[in-house]
Amino acid sequence: MPDITPRYLVPFHPKDVAHRFTDVLIIGGGLAGLRAANAVDPSNSLIARRYGHLGRAR
Repeated sequence: MPDITPRYLVPFHPKDVAHRFTDVLIIGGGLAGLRAANAVDPSNSLIARRYGHLGRAR
């Protein structure tokens, strides 16, 4: 049976990386990102990602 160990380009362990859970993830800003964020139901959690910065809305 072949070895099915995950291989990555850089060594890391998944437990050392921060995990964020959300209902909606918007990648990109500007008018389209704003429009998409505005259309999300307020009962859902939202993360918007733009220009390398991670922000949480609502």
